[in-house]
Amino acid sequence: MASALLSRVAVPLVVAGVVLAIVLGAAAVTGRFTPGDGPSSVVVPGSGNGAAAEPGSVGSGMPSVSPGSEPGPGGSPGPDEEVSQFTSVTLLAGGRSVMVTFWGGVEACYDYTVTATETAETVALTRTERFRGKGACIDRAVEHSRTVALDAPLGGRSVVDALTGKTLLDPTR
Repeated sequence: MASALLSRVAVPLVVAGVVLAIVLGAAAVTGRFTPGDGPSSVVVPGSGNGAAAEPGSVGSGMPSVSPGSEPGPGGSPGPDEEVSQFTSVTLLAGGRSVMVTFWGGVEACYDYTVTATETAETVALTRTERFRGKGACIDRAVEHSRTVALDAPLGGRSVVDALTGKTLLDPTR
């Protein structure tokens, strides 16, 4: 009787332990689980080989097609198409700021900033991603938006993606 009771309790515990070990092992191998407090690397879209960017560098959890370009077959970018990290760019009233949207991870795990580098001809937008989660994070894409203040009104300058060089907003059109 005691042996049967022990079997009914021990077998499920052993099975649960094995399943947990497999899940944690797979999570560690795929990068979905990062022990410790430090930043993690991100996969750079369009790299084709799963190359990782340095922590805090420009990268994207979810690639998106830049405004005005057509996706490849099946609604996703083709292998040779440049992919923008931004899904939309809107000039706000007064022309002294732009609102950008992009896809990324959940806010509990990732922090995003968008900065503008301005010249006389262009405003280049750069998005940085910083992993701030501790342990496992949910693997879910979320659309984010940020308002980026400009040093001077946009005027006739084009807004470009600093990563791809693609024009996101051309006020002359």
